[in-house]
Amino acid sequence: MASKCTKCVKVTKDVVQCVQCFQCENIFHAKCVGVNDEVVEVTRTLLNFKWYCDICLKTVSNIRLLTKTVNDNNNEIKLKVDQINAANISLKHELDMIKSMIKDNDSKLEKLDEPGSKLSVEIDHFKSELQKTWVSVVGQEVKKGMQSINVEVKTVQKTLDEAQEIKEREKNIMMFNVTEGDNDRDRVKEIIKKLSSDIKDSDMKRIIRLGKRVESTNRPILIVMDNISAKELVMKSSYKLKQMSEELSKVWIANDLTAEQRSELKSLIANAKTREAACTGGFLYRIKGPVGKWRIVSFKKLPVLKTFEALAIKLKINGTHIVLLAVYRPGSALISSLFFQELVAVLEIISLLSNNVVLAGDFNVHVEKHMDPHSASLCEIFGNFNLVNRINEPTHELGGVLDLIITSLSFPVFDIRVLPPGVFSDHGLVQACLSIDQVIRMKKKDGSILEKHESRSFYFFGS
Repeated sequence: MASKCTKCVKVTKDVVQCVQCFQCENIFHAKCVGVNDEVVEVTRTLLNFKWYCDICLKTVSNIRLLTKTVNDNNNEIKLKVDQINAANISLKHELDMIKSMIKDNDSKLEKLDEPGSKLSVEIDHFKSELQKTWVSVVGQEVKKGMQSINVEVKTVQKTLDEAQEIKEREKNIMMFNVTEGDNDRDRVKEIIKKLSSDIKDSDMKRIIRLGKRVESTNRPILIVMDNISAKELVMKSSYKLKQMSEELSKVWIANDLTAEQRSELKSLIANAKTREAACTGGFLYRIKGPVGKWRIVSFKKLPVLKTFEALAIKLKINGTHIVLLAVYRPGSALISSLFFQELVAVLEIISLLSNNVVLAGDFNVHVEKHMDPHSASLCEIFGNFNLVNRINEPTHELGGVLDLIITSLSFPVFDIRVLPPGVFSDHGLVQACLSIDQVIRMKKKDGSILEKHESRSFYFFGS
């Protein structure tokens, strides 16, 4: 009988070795899934040897994790039930002791227990009330215990349901503000491919609009990706939307969050805004962190500057945090002590953000004149913050090292160049290259991870 491989979707004759997944019962050519003939033979001869395909193997792992969570919670519930049972046994034992004491004293009470006497009536009433009291106490304890167990069972079930919903949504992307049309699927595919050229049509399993169509309203679009890696490629390139056409610059994408996650994120944003509004120390508050693990972080604002202009950007490249600071001080303005005070204030903030700092720009201070007090003050400030100037040749058509590239002492910089002035302005363009280590992780056929270390170079410029 011919075999149709689930992976290559080709039908071959019986002579081709095949394996069958124990979970989904799909058939795969042994060569298509990297299984040799010896393993195929073992799966046929040993009944206790099961083979799983990659998809089912991931599912089994998730099921095992959920099963472990349920078992742990069941054990906790069982322990509490046992505690309640022990309490019930203790109460029953005490009740039996009281009954025994009552029985032992019956002979004494018989002398006083004359029919119709006042004492006889009171004793009968006391016995009845005593029995009712203990029954009520036992009943109330059992009821409280069962209510507690029911609450915990419902809590566990809710946690499992939330975890399952999060798992189902982790591969999804939400796209907003895409103009309504009849060819939504094709347009979305085109947008996603523009964001990452590595994405294929097969990586997008489902594309649908959510909600009922309303005039003058663009409904959000749900995109179900084939795997998390494909989703991450798209999310990392989301900034490219702002660089596309005017229409697409208004489009934005986000993670597909559950109702609980949206509520949590909304609460954090409101909290951050409240803290920022109440802050008098010049701090900004923002939300950081992966989905479901958000946190509020604060960072210092750059001060209002009067003697120069500055723009700071913090980047993360291959796990390395870098702060780039562009500086421009007008050459027509006199150098004053306020300039150095403001520069120190900015560097104090920048140094808290990263150990890898790059300053580039037109300082208009003749650093080549070592005896000049302004040059000496500037170099002293750089030294105090463990910074070093990398430009040591004239950058102006009239001479003078006015345009600088300053970096942290431990930050590797090479290929430093000063292009001739007069091309763009009377200042020359200065450039340098940063070398940053990168760890590339690749998954082999046997499931192991191969790490490869490479260095990547990034050029930046100043003028």
